[in-house]
Amino acid sequence: MARREDGALVKFLARKVRERREAELMTQEQLAEKAGIRVQTLSRIENGKTQASIAVVKQLARALGCTAGALLEEQDLASKMSSQPTLSGRERELLAVWRGLTPRSQLAAIELLVELGVMSGSDS
Repeated sequence: MARREDGALVKFLARKVRERREAELMTQEQLAEKAGIRVQTLSRIENGKTQASIAVVKQLARALGCTAGALLEEQDLASKMSSQPTLSGRERELLAVWRGLTPRSQLAAIELLVELGVMSGSDS
């Protein structure tokens, strides 16, 4: 019986990690690097091929900006996010590019937008 429950938990965690990663517009490579694990390990976790240790679940949660409990709870991520605005494909693309920039490049982009008058210089 425990084997079946373990398998269900592995598949559940796989789905939750993938959903969260995709919601954050991160690639497997980006998440693996941020979590300090190998891309192959993340791929095996997301495909339900391996059971993640508690330490790895904590690392993934930290990298995804949530708690380990959030990765293991039953409530569907989609229902939590339903109150958030939906981004267009162009907006998601822009956000993905932004997240791929170094902090220095992000600052330069902000300065350019301020200079163009598209954005104010305040942090509001």
